[in-house]
Amino acid sequence: MDADDVMQDAALTALPRIGDVREPEAVGAWLRMIVRNGSRLVLRQAEAVRPVGDLPRESTRLGPEQWSERNASRDWVREAVDGLPPALRMPLVLRHLTTGVTSYERIVDVFGAPVGTVRSRLSRGRARMASALAATADPPHGDAELRLCATRVEARALLAAARQRPVRQAADSTVAS
Repeated sequence: MDADDVMQDAALTALPRIGDVREPEAVGAWLRMIVRNGSRLVLRQAEAVRPVGDLPRESTRLGPEQWSERNASRDWVREAVDGLPPALRMPLVLRHLTTGVTSYERIVDVFGAPVGTVRSRLSRGRARMASALAATADPPHGDAELRLCATRVEARALLAAARQRPVRQAADSTVAS
């Protein structure tokens, strides 16, 4: 979440209740308070979210059970991400699973799509991923190594395309899924 999100949330909070303000000259201070509270909330939440590269390294003394559990969880999430159509998967990966292209502005630059489209795709991607994770909580997963290789190839292609031009055309063609 960034400044644009805070402003949008403030507008969505303020507009339905603007008639409740008794003194018109107090509207400015009231709006600033809503934005300030929204910003504080974002800052509190941001402390809990760190890029993967900043997370502390695990001890090499983990037992086989811990490594197995960690790999199973990773594969479970990867399978849910892989099941998303590319138009929903790519913004989700950029926002949550990379360290260089996490802001909405950078994702907009990569896709060449309006920020509302990026937000919509992120929201739809998160919802589909949550449903996929819930639906696959118990069954076993396929060959993780094959998926890992395919994901790496796709990620390299996505980043190469992002360096050359916006990938809006490729993403728009698959958004109908």
